[in-house]
Amino acid sequence: GATAGSFIEFAGDRLDVQGSLDLGGSANVVGDVDIQGALTVDAVGAVSLSAGSIALEGPTAVTGDLDVSGAAAFGGGASYGGAITVGTDGAGFDVTFHGATPGSSLAWSMAANTLTVTGQAAVTGSLAVTGSASTSQSLDVGTSLSVGGGATVTGVLTGLSGAALE
Repeated sequence: GATAGSFIEFAGDRLDVQGSLDLGGSANVVGDVDIQGALTVDAVGAVSLSAGSIALEGPTAVTGDLDVSGAAAFGGGASYGGAITVGTDGAGFDVTFHGATPGSSLAWSMAANTLTVTGQAAVTGSLAVTGSASTSQSLDVGTSLSVGGGATVTGVLTGLSGAALE
């Protein structure tokens, strides 16, 4: 090539390009592609990658939308700078967040329309329940409990010092 260190070499079934490679039109690659350095794709239309797996190592930036059809696995952390939406209104998906303790999770079931916390849950601030609420365990209230409407208690009420019951 005209630039020192640039060359194209074809040996056996391997094509080595040192320097820039511009492709106009379409390219079909069967086999492995090893890119060391930056890969820039300026496409007016769609870019399609079909492979058993695609591995991206190091920082990878996507400007614009990235649509993944199928499963995506992240071996490290992922940061999102905007809203995360799972599904669409009327067509959701199951979502599970696992805790550090085995068996602890927060799970949304689309079929049951239920959010289930397995482990402990803490609320800082207020908690409003529209509909019914039940517990199969004890309920500890740190300061005050206000019940609008009726309340049914099966069992023994304790700790009612200074309570006003009507």
